[in-house]
Amino acid sequence: GYARGGEPVHFVANIRRYYDILTWVTQPQLEGEQVAEGKLHVPGIDKSKPAQEPAPL
Repeated sequence: GYARGGEPVHFVANIRRYYDILTWVTQPQLEGEQVAEGKLHVPGIDKSKPAQEPAPL
């Protein structure tokens, strides 16, 4: 039957939250396997300072 009020919204939000948790939990495992196989691209970090200081807010 039809869901009442905001029930579908809460249901979908719960599913998305669960999916995010699963993604967060399994991410280190996936990265570890990909690094071992040499398939993961790790971007470099630009540590140089900007040419000028940002304007104060």
